[in-house]
Amino acid sequence: GTFDGNKKTISGIYCSESTRFAGLFGDIGAATIKNLTIANSHFESTMTSGSANLGAVTGRNGAATFTNVQVTSDVVVKAGKATFVGGITGMTNGNTTMQDCVCEATIISGGDEVGGLIGYTNAGETTITRCKSASTIMKSAGNGNGGLIGKMNAGTVDIIQCMNAGTITITGGAQTGGLIGLVQGGTLTLTDCMNAGAMNCTGD
Repeated sequence: GTFDGNKKTISGIYCSESTRFAGLFGDIGAATIKNLTIANSHFESTMTSGSANLGAVTGRNGAATFTNVQVTSDVVVKAGKATFVGGITGMTNGNTTMQDCVCEATIISGGDEVGGLIGYTNAGETTITRCKSASTIMKSAGNGNGGLIGKMNAGTVDIIQCMNAGTITITGGAQTGGLIGLVQGGTLTLTDCMNAGAMNCTGD
């Protein structure tokens, strides 16, 4: 299906879930989300372990397309020690296209695989074009922390003309990068990308 925000803003969401998939949409398959702004909202996973799959737009997606989606700076995405947390989507699990998207959320987490745009890429082909993260990432622990993607696990990822301008503050975590925290497997291509965000990290 297609969700067209028609260039309008959804605000005032308060989502606090103990389930595995949380966001404006918990879990989507072959879908398109476009022309949408999310503002002044709070998305939280209360899970203390396991895979949260948490993001402002969707917790997890299959073969999805995100176009002209913006998450503003007054949005909070928060998880305890659970994993797969992203500013836009927590986990991609199929062919994913993301273009002309911006995320400025504050992301707070103590778990693994946290990214300004995507927490974890798991399968298929992921293409990210002309996107920007200005997300503030604050973590007390955990592995795989990235300005754009926390961890790339498998598949193919192409990132084209993208940048991170958000500050990453990690205390006691490991595998942190301005663009990607950890490339575990698959094939990665970066073209005309940059990190302009400060990295304040202690740990490995």
